[in-house]
Amino acid sequence: MCRIITPGEGHEHGTGTAAEPAEIAELLRESLIGELQTTGDLMARLRMIEDAEVTHALFHLLEKKRRLTDDLWLLLRRQEDRFFEAGENHGHSHSH
Repeated sequence: MCRIITPGEGHEHGTGTAAEPAEIAELLRESLIGELQTTGDLMARLRMIEDAEVTHALFHLLEKKRRLTDDLWLLLRRQEDRFFEAGENHGHSHSH
């Protein structure tokens, strides 16, 4: 099933585009959550199926999803780093 995301649906991006690191990170976070949910669903189905050929194919798909999730996580971290480096919405500087 395909989900269509429209501006204002489930997030606060009224313009339909994201330009700021915080907005981009939020969209990536939502995508990562979706990937983790579908991976969990696929793993549950893998455990239910007894056909060796199908389980073998699903296993390989799960490996690909793991790589995709890793890439998405790294992209999210880069956007979050941009947000923190810019000091957006922080208003002052100090060391932690």
